[in-house]
Amino acid sequence: MKTVQFPKVKKSFLEVIGPAIISIALGLGSGEFILWPLLGAKYGFGILWGALVGITFQVFLILEIQRYTVTSGNDIIKGFASISKYLPFWVIFSTILGFGWPGWAATGSTLIVEGFGFGDHRTIAILIITLSAGILLAGKNTYRIIEVSQKIFLPLSFLVVTIIFALLFDLEVFKEMMMGLIGQGEGYTFLPEGIDLAIFLGAFAYAGSGGNLLLLNSFYAIEEKVGIDRSKSQLPINFKLSESKQSTNNFKKLRLFQLVEGIGVFWLLGLSTICMLVYISVVLTADASVEGFEFLLIEKEQIALEFNDLLAGAFLITGVINLSSVQLGVYDLAGRIFQYSFKSMGLFEDLSAKKIYRATVFTMYAIGLTILSFGFDQPEFLIITGAVFNALSMGVIAICTLILVNRISQKTFSPGAIAKTALALAFTTYILLFVLSF
Repeated sequence: MKTVQFPKVKKSFLEVIGPAIISIALGLGSGEFILWPLLGAKYGFGILWGALVGITFQVFLILEIQRYTVTSGNDIIKGFASISKYLPFWVIFSTILGFGWPGWAATGSTLIVEGFGFGDHRTIAILIITLSAGILLAGKNTYRIIEVSQKIFLPLSFLVVTIIFALLFDLEVFKEMMMGLIGQGEGYTFLPEGIDLAIFLGAFAYAGSGGNLLLLNSFYAIEEKVGIDRSKSQLPINFKLSESKQSTNNFKKLRLFQLVEGIGVFWLLGLSTICMLVYISVVLTADASVEGFEFLLIEKEQIALEFNDLLAGAFLITGVINLSSVQLGVYDLAGRIFQYSFKSMGLFEDLSAKKIYRATVFTMYAIGLTILSFGFDQPEFLIITGAVFNALSMGVIAICTLILVNRISQKTFSPGAIAKTALALAFTTYILLFVLSF
């Protein structure tokens, strides 16, 4: 078997962290901005431990998906196909099941209609999905479109949230929030009595990113030629990585970048955003009875009363932008999922990757348009339904990724016991919560 040198990292750290920025930005519109603050408004800070555990699981999943991709040169779906030829079909099916529901567009339309007092719910939701699909269908480099937009929107969103958090800051309330990270709530430990497990599971799955969105980290590594590059004609089908000093150092440098990206950007930024948004939600809705996503409108009204209309409007606009960004991101995800899945199964080989991508984006748009047109435009139903199925898909991703990284025989490039244990626990937890939510 031929020995191959692990390539040098040709990109700077700021160039390598693009996928983490996209992943956390896409999570902002679902778990961070909606589900965790909703749980906080209803049950207080004691549920925050779930966000801590959920986003930690996701960091391990992302890092090990990246490990498999950069050391094998294969995208993760091709890896899944090596486990079972049916797994790519599952990835396609779970993507449609998890992300076909236009919940982000429906929630964004609610914020616009109820928060700013104009427009029609269904019309604006349709406008959001039309704009999302149109940007991807018209663009040439969709990764660059999404990366650049998120590098602009994410800092602005974080700034708005941080300003509101700072204005509301109270040391005693902050201490309560920190206790929530270890499961200590007001009158309960870990889970309050009567909690809706479907909402908790959805929030748990969306703590950071969620569902098959995690697979984007593999696709982007392939497209950006990070690690082993199988597009090079001289690369053999079967090979082993050189364990020379240079090869090992190259791998360690890339993994250091990925660790900083995963922990410093995805984990730290994601968890701090969740905590701040839950803090804001708990403080601003303390005197209100919260049932659904209207808590966001309560927050907007309270920000206007306590501070000013400008900051309240900025908060609501931040939510609309984040939700619209998720809708854009999931259409991009679906296009890449179908593209890589068909390739791994040897289907539609006469069609270019671009044609498959665009056909998929249009199909997902048509599904969303159909759902909205038939009157299924209630944000809570759409978001939570998708989130529950995404939790199931994450359980499958966890066990399949564990199988793939276990195949890496060379100790230098293989994961340690902690990473393997985390993947096994993630699989068990996602599946158990999925079963209990019914």
